[in-house]
Amino acid sequence: MAAAPYAGRKGPGSGPGHQSARFCPDWYGLADGCDGHPYGVQRVARDSFGEIGVTGPAWHRGGGTPDDRASESYGAPALKWSPSKISRYERARTGLRPRDVERLLDYYQIAEPRRTLLLTLAEDAAQKGWWEEYTDSLSEDYRQFIGLEYEATSIATWHVDVVPGLLQTEAYARHIISSYSGVEPVTPGMISRMVKVRMQRQQVLDRDGLQLTVVLDESVLRRRIGADSLMYDQLHRLAREAGRPNMALRILPLDAQHTIFGESFVIFGFGYGFADDSDAMLQDVVSTEQLRSGFTLEGERETYLHRIAFQMLTEASLDPPASAELLRKTAESQWSGGQPGGA
Repeated sequence: MAAAPYAGRKGPGSGPGHQSARFCPDWYGLADGCDGHPYGVQRVARDSFGEIGVTGPAWHRGGGTPDDRASESYGAPALKWSPSKISRYERARTGLRPRDVERLLDYYQIAEPRRTLLLTLAEDAAQKGWWEEYTDSLSEDYRQFIGLEYEATSIATWHVDVVPGLLQTEAYARHIISSYSGVEPVTPGMISRMVKVRMQRQQVLDRDGLQLTVVLDESVLRRRIGADSLMYDQLHRLAREAGRPNMALRILPLDAQHTIFGESFVIFGFGYGFADDSDAMLQDVVSTEQLRSGFTLEGERETYLHRIAFQMLTEASLDPPASAELLRKTAESQWSGGQPGGA
């Protein structure tokens, strides 16, 4: 398992509708400054304190505010930690090491199955992902996005503008990333690194246990990105990927009855937890995308609404076999001009 980079679930500052700005990863994904959770604040910090804070008997004794919980009346002397250290952990200002999580679980009397869940998260968080090698090129928020992508057991994607990054050909990705130089200068070296990162992200497609569901607006198939040959190859790549056993790829036709209008979004689902303990499950995370920025949505209501919207989009779309056929037909009818013998 790799690093658990997501820092904001079920904890202080992450209530219903909580948002954090970041760059949209399937457009440019460049490493300019942006707002959001500080990377290095491991997700396990808030997960641990969020889960323990809600259910742990120690914090319920005597009630109190979050600041009270970090005072010397709540655990600091017994753990031999300063109140400021507990406060930093509670607010996810610093990551929790596995041995610290174990001490917290002992003190707060956390039983199975939540204990195993949180210890597993702590061990995962101590690992570094491959994307750590690109700290000079990737924004903190883009690295968080990659970490979510790497951890998720299910990914549901709706795209209305471009092919999702996980399914882009190298040429398609390079053209999109290079085109940003028309807005502000991007060095050739940076472009190459960003393309390499996008291609490396696609390794998750082969990961055991991942289920990927993609709905694309038909306009994505017809919107020119580069030369005819580039589009031809990209659409045939999509048609091939549609045959993966862990993927359901659907196209929403232009003449379909549209009931959902809005930006592209990705829903990350996580399989941590136990069937007989729903409280131990981790919440979904939604990432919405725009041209130059995006938001992560963590609130239960927001993620639920996006689930409903995605279901409606799925129901209005072609089934996977018909979608694959439309991909091939569009490639041949609209983009085959650059192929030998093409029109």
